[in-house]
Amino acid sequence: MRVQRGFTLLELIVGLAVAGLVMPLIASTIFQLTKGTEQITARTVATADVASLAPWLHRDLAVARTIVDPATLAPLIDCTSGTQPSIRVSWTDQTGWGAADPEHYAEYTIEPGTTVLMREYDGVVGVVARHVTDLAFCQDTSGIVQLDVTSTVQGTSAITKSLSFSVVPRSEVTP
Repeated sequence: MRVQRGFTLLELIVGLAVAGLVMPLIASTIFQLTKGTEQITARTVATADVASLAPWLHRDLAVARTIVDPATLAPLIDCTSGTQPSIRVSWTDQTGWGAADPEHYAEYTIEPGTTVLMREYDGVVGVVARHVTDLAFCQDTSGIVQLDVTSTVQGTSAITKSLSFSVVPRSEVTP
């Protein structure tokens, strides 16, 4: 009696054919999972960038005395007329703790040629968010400042958020 060892040629051919059909499906699944994870991560980063702007802007607008276009120093454009890509908020330090010059300002602009949103506070520049591809500021007649901010990471679809801030500009306090 002879004991058979190994596989026949027919069994090997069938096994290779089945593996040839299954391997592309497995590779495609792995590729789709990896690509999906990258897109989810990019969208999460873009959403976080947009969200990081809101507290800074809210803080500055809460103490605002003037809200202007930094390029012209004209009042912020009315929402019925359009929008502008940057904003300058100024206020007076009313605590008495400040330096000899109690006037402060914060300016929000996208650094030219980049997607980095900068906040300049009294001449000190800092990064507020990255991947910001568009900013649109305006103010309606009731004083509400509207902001549409768009963030895009690694060629994914853009995320646009609309934020509204109720602003009652503070007046000068005279001693």
